[in-house]
Amino acid sequence: MKVSRLPSLAALKAFESVGRHLSFQRAAEEVCLTPSAVSHQVRTLENQLGARLFVRRHHELELTPIGLSYLGRIQAIIADLLDATTDVVDSNGQAPLSIQLCPSLGATWMIPRLGSFREAHPELEINIVTPYEDPHFLLPEVDVGVLYGNGNWTGVRTEYLMGEQVFPVCSPGYLKSTSPLKHPADLVEHTIIRCNIAANPEWATWCDAVGLTDFKPKQNLRFHNRVQSLAAAVEGLGIAMGRRPAVDDLLDTGKLVIPFDTMLDGFGAYYLVYPDQSGRLPRIAAFRAWIMSQGAETDSHLFPVQPKRGPVAVA
Repeated sequence: MKVSRLPSLAALKAFESVGRHLSFQRAAEEVCLTPSAVSHQVRTLENQLGARLFVRRHHELELTPIGLSYLGRIQAIIADLLDATTDVVDSNGQAPLSIQLCPSLGATWMIPRLGSFREAHPELEINIVTPYEDPHFLLPEVDVGVLYGNGNWTGVRTEYLMGEQVFPVCSPGYLKSTSPLKHPADLVEHTIIRCNIAANPEWATWCDAVGLTDFKPKQNLRFHNRVQSLAAAVEGLGIAMGRRPAVDDLLDTGKLVIPFDTMLDGFGAYYLVYPDQSGRLPRIAAFRAWIMSQGAETDSHLFPVQPKRGPVAVA
């Protein structure tokens, strides 16, 4: 039987995302809808097709044989549609390279290095996206992103970029003008700058590593994000937790110093993430080659012996 009416592209995109993730929640994050809206899109598609695409169990989804077959064909069609659209847009010179960055990494690591990429590729228009609250997934409107985590993202190409080190930092003026700061135990007499959106107990972990138990500083000063926390440390307001490579330029310019020798490996690492079918696009390939070399150079300073690199690709 010939079908005279195609399903909506929104419903097909919702189905493809759910089928790839086997999760309404993850699909909703990817397509910027609520889980209930994504579920509604999939049910509408099933009703139109007259076939079940998923078996729904408690907290679990499974593709039916029909759903699995349909998913493969839809993914191929979407990839072809993306390629066709890209060819048209690129031929008109209207395709900017859209890059998603963690806010602190964008301000402190990427921007000082971006000039070399611009010199090598002056033909590319660049759009930097730094969400106020850094999401742990690739936004649907970007070409490529640098995400922080363990590398276990599904449905995208994931490549290790560089690792991280964690340690306290303060301004040179603060180090000279306050109570002694020669040993970790001296921290109890100082102001500790904390980042409210830190996803891990960075200060508690560092204090445990140096033998500081039940750590209660003289005063805590809290800021919403890491950029604000580092700016406060530069202004001499207290001692913040620094993370290399995000603080490298502040250390190199002498705006911040490291009062203690103990440095911990980070809680995660930075990864280059992009849709699998987009890796062959010239603008993404050019950016990938450049940023991977930048990451390798940064890692060589952080880690004389290269760290375990984790997943190379997750499709």
